[in-house]
Amino acid sequence: MKKKLLKVMISVLLVASVMTAMVSVANAETKEFNVTADHYPGWNSVDPYTKRAQKSYDGDDKYYVRLYTMSDICPYVIFYMYRYTNLANKTTYQYPGYLLYYRTSVGDCVTKNYNAYAPGGSYYFMEMVPDYGYHDVNCTGRFTP
Repeated sequence: MKKKLLKVMISVLLVASVMTAMVSVANAETKEFNVTADHYPGWNSVDPYTKRAQKSYDGDDKYYVRLYTMSDICPYVIFYMYRYTNLANKTTYQYPGYLLYYRTSVGDCVTKNYNAYAPGGSYYFMEMVPDYGYHDVNCTGRFTP
């Protein structure tokens, strides 16, 4: 009876440890951001780049963006996704396409496919560009690569 109970306990602990390991691997890093950008002739963007976040190894081929606020009357902003290919030299790869985030979607989570190989464990960041003719557009939110 004791051997049977011991086998059941070991089995339960083994299953629990495997489940814990799977859950921890599937969590990607989520970063808050506060970016300000321009898309106006003669103006230079103040701070259009988000901080970097590490992508998990879960095989997800999408990234997620949620805006909390969008200043000005700009109707939309565009987010371009980048991956550091060499973190030491700050060399990057820009993903094809972009995520268009409308003012009416502020508060909603918007997703976009990478449309290219996006390895887990790499660091990613985004560049925000407002609609043409707008300057000093500020967005706050979070993203998950």
